[in-house]
Amino acid sequence: MKQYIVWIAALICIMIVTMPQQTKVTAADGDDKVAPEMIVGSAEFSGTSPAVRDLPTDTREYPLVQFEINPRDNPHIFEPDFGRRGTWDRVDIPTDPLIANSRNFADSPAPLLSFEGVGNPTGCGGCSPPDVVGDVGLNHYVQMVNATKVAIFDKDGNSLNTPFNLGDLWPSGNCASNAGDPIVVYDEMADRWLLSQFASPTHMCFAISQTSDPLGSYHIYTYNVGSFPDYFKVGAWPDGYYMSANESTYTAYAFDRVAMLAGDSAPNFIKFTGQDNLLLPSDVDGADLPPADAPNYFYTFKDDSYHGGGEDRVEVFAFSADFDDTSNSTFTLIDTIPMSSFTYTACGFFNFNCISQQGTSQRVDSLGEWPMFSFRYRNFGTHETLVGTYGVGGGTGQDGAAIRWFELRKTGADWSLYQEGTHDVGDGHNRFNATIAMDSCGNIALGYVASSSNLYPSVRYATRLADDPLGTLRDEQILFAGSGSQTSSNRWGDYAAISVDPFDGATFWFTNEYYATSSSSAWDTRIGTFAHQECLSPTYSLAVQPTMQTGCVGDSVTFDINANAFNGFTAPVALSTDVTGATAAFSVNPINPPGSSVLSVADFSAGLLQFDLIGMADGQTKTQGLSIDAAGAAPAQTTLIAPADAASDVGTLPTFSWSAVAESSSYRLEVATDSGFNNIVVDEVVAGTSFTGATLLTNTTYYWRVSAENGCGQSTSASAQFTTIPTSLACNGAVNFEQRVPSDWVTLTSSGLTGWGTTDDGICGSANGTPGNFAGTGIAACVDSDADGGYVDSYLCTPPIDLSGYGYYNLSFKVNFSVYDETNEDLFEVVVSTDGADGPYSPALFSKTDDYPAGQHEVPNSGALETIDLSAYKDQVVNVCFHYVGDYDWYAQVDDVALACTVNEAQVSMVESSTRQPLPFGLMLGVAVIGLLVASSVAISLRRR
Repeated sequence: MKQYIVWIAALICIMIVTMPQQTKVTAADGDDKVAPEMIVGSAEFSGTSPAVRDLPTDTREYPLVQFEINPRDNPHIFEPDFGRRGTWDRVDIPTDPLIANSRNFADSPAPLLSFEGVGNPTGCGGCSPPDVVGDVGLNHYVQMVNATKVAIFDKDGNSLNTPFNLGDLWPSGNCASNAGDPIVVYDEMADRWLLSQFASPTHMCFAISQTSDPLGSYHIYTYNVGSFPDYFKVGAWPDGYYMSANESTYTAYAFDRVAMLAGDSAPNFIKFTGQDNLLLPSDVDGADLPPADAPNYFYTFKDDSYHGGGEDRVEVFAFSADFDDTSNSTFTLIDTIPMSSFTYTACGFFNFNCISQQGTSQRVDSLGEWPMFSFRYRNFGTHETLVGTYGVGGGTGQDGAAIRWFELRKTGADWSLYQEGTHDVGDGHNRFNATIAMDSCGNIALGYVASSSNLYPSVRYATRLADDPLGTLRDEQILFAGSGSQTSSNRWGDYAAISVDPFDGATFWFTNEYYATSSSSAWDTRIGTFAHQECLSPTYSLAVQPTMQTGCVGDSVTFDINANAFNGFTAPVALSTDVTGATAAFSVNPINPPGSSVLSVADFSAGLLQFDLIGMADGQTKTQGLSIDAAGAAPAQTTLIAPADAASDVGTLPTFSWSAVAESSSYRLEVATDSGFNNIVVDEVVAGTSFTGATLLTNTTYYWRVSAENGCGQSTSASAQFTTIPTSLACNGAVNFEQRVPSDWVTLTSSGLTGWGTTDDGICGSANGTPGNFAGTGIAACVDSDADGGYVDSYLCTPPIDLSGYGYYNLSFKVNFSVYDETNEDLFEVVVSTDGADGPYSPALFSKTDDYPAGQHEVPNSGALETIDLSAYKDQVVNVCFHYVGDYDWYAQVDDVALACTVNEAQVSMVESSTRQPLPFGLMLGVAVIGLLVASSVAISLRRR
């Protein structure tokens, strides 16, 4: 035995001495992702439950002992600083840019009905949070709370049952417990109910009602999904029940809805792993279903700094499930939709001590890290819609918590942003724990909790009509005013629910948490309804887009008006205005909706003219505010500032600037390659006096001019010319990608969608400059097979470099090569071509592969400065190419590329590569001695056993 131990010790010593130095590094977006993969399984248990109405009454007593149930797991707990990434230490958070224009001051409808839901101790004794959720069907409202109680009400708010434990529907097994995180979904397409919870250790529990009566029997299913499905959320779609969860990565599921509704014994599920923020599946509302074979849509939101660069955005994924041949199933990022800038979380990532409450120093969770339940889909025939919401910082309230909401629309192949807003009414209170839905008329309701040190947490909501100014919500209503605070736990929520009554398509049903008296965990819940009468009874709407126009004194300005009818409304709509200091006329008056008219306004003076459009029909009056920004004359010419006339060596991403002009409402920048402006390459209209964002070619002369514009016309400046840098990389020059990939570099991609870009584009899984990850400066060139969704083989090549006039040439660069698992399919290398960027290429002058120790994601020595000798190519013209091959397995980054050219070898500034640096002999000897001592200790230990 001793011989083996000594031999092992010697081997360990050799390995320690010779192995490269390694550091475990986390991706710049901070997510310890597992390799994306598809997992398929089926129900491990199925059966039929007793009828709910026949369940025995639960007579157990639950003590009021405060504890947290089903903790909302921090997915970045093993990152440095628990994944906070500086969010806990922020100062001077900017006010959210949408707050100023997200309120329209009309009234949201008052509550129609308000009644008590399940509270503690009936719920889970003394636990928090309640995880209150509910949904409405044709004849019932079903509410669920932790852990896990189900209550059923009629449409008048009368309780139809003693709240029962969901686990009582199972005879035994994992799902007979009541672990919590309940979700209830009314499947309007089948007139059935889905009740669900998770179970230890790795299980999902679904109960599908056999009829439309939630008091009847259920098909029950237990699924082992392979890992604990924390914070799961569910949506109904024609082919499946789709689900998301927070696991070792964020996951997306599809469960075979058709089989589950039929009571089949082992319905399939399909699971995709590997996302880096929580997803939400879409849930169908309304009788008009998605187009045939449409995928289910998932979304998440990403912050530019926290989630790895790029813009603040919403990402939309398509989940196409094939339950007959699961190998055909796909989960794909289909749309990346830029959003107005927002601050990720109010108080920092997973900082539960956030929201102030009245009468206590205890703070509660703002729930800002993830999208909030749920993601509602409607098909209006002319367009499809999705509405969602999430919490943000930068609010004007005490702790800065506000609510961002949005509507996406699809009229062709892609989803796009139709409107967004940030709800914050400026009263000093925080708003959080939001939920959103849209009625059959396109009106939106947002439900939430408001709280501060001067307000007990209270249940509130705000709405908008479809024809209200885009991005605005009306003044809020109070569904129920809290009269107490939560005094111990900081867990609040963790979610709430708002849904639309399928009977009328108009009534919103909303449930959330509050406290009647201050206590540690004796929470209550409230259920209420409200509706826009415009969607309940015959009515009409007036829509004008845009509502603000520019004009010129002496001319007329026109507004296009559209009138729509709802619920059988047939009366003509008489139009008028309250304009003063001008004249108004309509092309059609009255309008018979649906119909249109044109309003012409003339004889106005210079300045801002504001007035109302007024519609009157069948006793109903509608108003819409309009305005005209009128000028008395065309503006004067502006003066060009930068780039200066005749400037040379201008970068390929210049900032254009010019002087401000009085009475100008906008400026039009034009950049062309000819003095006659026949070949215009940049044409942008901006409100301010500068513009950055046009990438130009190297070694090119450009001409530019700016026109100051208003309603009377425009005045164009004299033109100026400038010449860009001759080449982005030459002897003793450098490229750091701060102006993106230069235009004279070449990207050649044989496989993959996007190939090389920059971290500023948001296409890479890791941002540049994260401590311990990438040592480059600012923006880096990057390529990401993970974000690209599959296999990528792509070259990034410098422009032709003339290696003549000197004797020695060294190219230095920094590279970060990151892979997830050792598949032997990932490669980063540097090659040279003497015959153009498309090769043929030399053997690799530098390379990294995915041959690295198990469990380590960053290839050793990533981020170090590397140097390769190009002197063998002197007197030749070469392209140096960075070549990446990746199989859905993270990314490569390159930055700070510099070419040192010298006459004398001694003048070359050599930066040693640290890929495999030998240890000093003294350290080697010390390590060897330590290894032998360790071996001796191990031998003694073994003998003692």
